[in-house]
Amino acid sequence: MESGCDTSTLLRSLKVIFKEEVDYQVQPPRSGVKFRDLFQGLCSRKVNLCDYELYQHQLEAVRHLVSGRNLVLNAETGGGKTEVWAAYALERQLSGDFNVLVVYPTKALAGDQMVRISRYYNQAGFRVDRRVMGRKRRVEVFTGDAVKYDGDVSQYLRDVSGVKTVLTNPEVVKNALESGRHRISPFLRRLKMVVLDEFDFYRSSKATLLLHVIRRLAEKYGTRPQVVLMSATLTNPEAIRSFLDAEVVGGRAHRPTNVTYFVLGPEATLRDLHRSLNSGVDFEEFVRDFFKYASDPKYRSAFEAALRGNRDAAAALLERYLQCEELTLVFTRTTSEANNLVGKLGGKVDYDGGPAAVHHSGVDKEKRQAVEEGMREGKVKLVVSVRTLLQGIDVGGTKRVVHLGLPHTVRELVQREGRKGRRVDLGVTESLMIPLSAQDAVLLSDYLNSLRRWVSMGSESLILTPENELLKLYDVILGVEEDQEFLRRVGIDPHDLPKISFYEQFASRTPRHLWDGGTCVQLDDVSRRDLVEKFQVGAIDAFNGSVVVRNWRHGGRAGG
Repeated sequence: MESGCDTSTLLRSLKVIFKEEVDYQVQPPRSGVKFRDLFQGLCSRKVNLCDYELYQHQLEAVRHLVSGRNLVLNAETGGGKTEVWAAYALERQLSGDFNVLVVYPTKALAGDQMVRISRYYNQAGFRVDRRVMGRKRRVEVFTGDAVKYDGDVSQYLRDVSGVKTVLTNPEVVKNALESGRHRISPFLRRLKMVVLDEFDFYRSSKATLLLHVIRRLAEKYGTRPQVVLMSATLTNPEAIRSFLDAEVVGGRAHRPTNVTYFVLGPEATLRDLHRSLNSGVDFEEFVRDFFKYASDPKYRSAFEAALRGNRDAAAALLERYLQCEELTLVFTRTTSEANNLVGKLGGKVDYDGGPAAVHHSGVDKEKRQAVEEGMREGKVKLVVSVRTLLQGIDVGGTKRVVHLGLPHTVRELVQREGRKGRRVDLGVTESLMIPLSAQDAVLLSDYLNSLRRWVSMGSESLILTPENELLKLYDVILGVEEDQEFLRRVGIDPHDLPKISFYEQFASRTPRHLWDGGTCVQLDDVSRRDLVEKFQVGAIDAFNGSVVVRNWRHGGRAGG
């Protein structure tokens, strides 16, 4: 295993033409203040974060929290957002009753962050225990002063009334709003702070719904919690103020020196392409202005064929990375591309512990968790993903990010890039841009300069609509409002009100079972949409090496 791999040397050995550009280290302004200067009760104990010097944006955020203000903290990935709310909450909890609800977009993000949060709580003198439960010992259950609560652990975690901090997801919060006897209801009656992390995940419609749910939750349980929203890529965080009176703080994160490699393609392919175009320029000039030619409509069809061939060059390069000590993340646009690529590298969708793995929503949760553990332990050297590794999950050992085809939005590019370089000891990090289409070429027309201009446009704006008919319908379903005329107008039978899921309005989840002729195992649930589109009888489920043989309805609920 090589201690480090030089990408430029690898590309030259593969006879691939490329261009490299350097972005030098960025260090955000420090405040000269340490956490122990602000949180003396907490830091009388051996808590690691107490010796950290705060970034200026962290200090500003802490001061707003201490003054009792709501907060929108819009800082880059790695900017220390978690430490801001965690230190403040721990200090308050050491001196009195201060329940904190932390909402992450997904179970996976909550589970990953729970490991980090439990470490802080144990260091502060609280008690958080971690056990693995269930069939094949696969469900992580945390008990004590801080817990993760969701559908996976509900059968093992019966009482959270005495808990100080609960990490969960929007679906659980919505369910607690709908039911006055939910298991976390006693906890919510003493709620003092709500943290909504990775808020940029939701985009406009779900962000509107989540803020509405939190507002109704406070009304239902008679509390006035302090609210903290955290994000890395919000273009217009001030939009939150249409829902919430809050202070807005922005900040950057430490970024090591980064080398970006722009892969043009195999030299032989480019020379053939150059000859075929009869452009009147020599080969060196053609290479220098490669992406300008590629985005020219006159040459587009010829370049499309050449760029598609970059998949083979990428596979050859990634095979070399399997011998590197550091971790490489590869992002593709589709799950089929991810599966095909990891297959070429000798890995399996059904992860078996090798150095190459795939990680996306089509892979069963237990297998994704095994991949994540392999990444943390250094056993997995290369992971191919689509979107599941974009946010939150700790991939601190990532040295390089490979873009096999560029994403369609600024937000996704920023999130991909934010996955690497989060450990100081990694040194210089790397980005590889491997275009597969003329659309990619447009974004690379002037290499790093054009990418910077694109990123400077910002992510899509957050458009919040506190007054809309979906929220009104939600209130009617909850019984907050009673408006028969409204229901008739939108075509809903008042005697048969729909059940609203947070992520899929008017849709339900469907359980799946895998039968091998002797044993029946329940897999992750799928949406009704996926049931119709992907799991009809006769459909092949490549992720589990099976064929759908039966769909049935039991007790009013579909299954397959």
